[in-house]
Amino acid sequence: SPTVPPADDVPWWPKERDGQLIPQLELTAENLPCPHRGDVVRADQRCSLCGQTDRQYDVYACAKFGECSLIPSTKGGRLSDCFKCEVRRAAIATPLGALPIAPQATAKRSGPIRVALLTPDLGAGGAERWIASLAKHLPRDRVEMTAVGVVRDGQKWDPVAREITATGTAVYGTRGVRWGIHPTEDSTVTFVETDDEVCRKTMAGADVVISWGISETGPLLAAADWRGRHVIVSHGSSQWSFDRLSAAAPTATHCVAVSADAARACPAGTNPVVLWNGSELERLAPTRSAATVRRSWGCSPNDLLVGYVGRLSPEKNPLAVARLAAVLQARLPHRKVRPVWIGAGIVQVVPGMKAEAAAIAGDACVWVPPPPHIGDAWGALDLHVMASPEEGFALVVTEALVCGVPTVATRVGIVPEIIANWGNLVVPVDPDPTGDQLADAAEIALSEQHQTNVRRARTVVWEEFTAARMGSRWADFLQSIIEV
Repeated sequence: SPTVPPADDVPWWPKERDGQLIPQLELTAENLPCPHRGDVVRADQRCSLCGQTDRQYDVYACAKFGECSLIPSTKGGRLSDCFKCEVRRAAIATPLGALPIAPQATAKRSGPIRVALLTPDLGAGGAERWIASLAKHLPRDRVEMTAVGVVRDGQKWDPVAREITATGTAVYGTRGVRWGIHPTEDSTVTFVETDDEVCRKTMAGADVVISWGISETGPLLAAADWRGRHVIVSHGSSQWSFDRLSAAAPTATHCVAVSADAARACPAGTNPVVLWNGSELERLAPTRSAATVRRSWGCSPNDLLVGYVGRLSPEKNPLAVARLAAVLQARLPHRKVRPVWIGAGIVQVVPGMKAEAAAIAGDACVWVPPPPHIGDAWGALDLHVMASPEEGFALVVTEALVCGVPTVATRVGIVPEIIANWGNLVVPVDPDPTGDQLADAAEIALSEQHQTNVRRARTVVWEEFTAARMGSRWADFLQSIIEV
């Protein structure tokens, strides 16, 4: 077979990250040298090289723009498409046929895809739980998460870091950190001096980088001299999510959303793939009886416990549980209805929230700090309420369902897709529901007729929304975007 010339002899030819030349027949559109490098997009968005206007101008694999306007914006452009274009073809310094590189001359990459992940935070939220779940449940024979890098201000550590490093995944960050709900430095984290160093260490040897919630990804990727696949992920449907995804999109080759609702925050042209989140079943099996847990909360076996589980933050509408409990108590005078909040929040915000809750539901309120095992908490609740006006996925919904807890939820995150595919496994309410609307939904959720849906919901989550199922979906996706 033809001899492969040293990489230094053809410096303009695309190479793997280890410096190997890419064989001709393994080239894809994004590997080709970019004819627009250093070019400027005109105000009318017409390509100043070829005049094309029929595709969004992003420049694939271009240090300046991101995706070439000459290939389909699905980022699945074929090499043959590029060679139909004289402008693109002219970017090749030597005709392909004249270059002595044969497909058999360079060995194929082998082994699992190596994934690096960048995050702005490592706290107790849903996106951080997603990171830990992926680290644990990606099928290791196909994909492995090698490192997580925590960058930008506002980062904080908590036990999720220990969960990640326990899988063999390194976690890097700087010491410029604000502590979260667990104010103890986690020795399993490797601290370095700068975000640039975090990125270099995190991405070393990776095949693909995944990021979420980071606006200015360009400088971070440039610090690691990254030219490979970059997947941005939408974990929300808010303006906050849209703004960050829009800023990161020029550096991205692919976009993933955790639900169809979260896909709404992805900017035009990113063509997001929806990969549902999944619950870690090992976290949800109870280790103590419901009666024991309820006693530890100061509640009796006959109390009707209406629960909120998650971060105590105003945008999540946690006080909806107090409004529901107040109305339901008036309707059920023979039972003690108690609103229960399980979670933590910003220290300065929680006292005011507790005062508001007491003004609505009196001394019935129960506040439970984040438990060491969330499955025990789920087993002690009679009803779960998720009244957030916006969510990316709302993992608490699938957790509640697989634990057999009847659930009332606003039509956000994964809820519309659950209803569209399997019916009212949850009892839906509109965003910003009143106490009466919540109480009406609660009565349905607690009714004997709804128990069939509660049982069916457990099966649906077991089949579609486990962390193992999520890991398999991600492995399929990653293998579809990178050859191994």
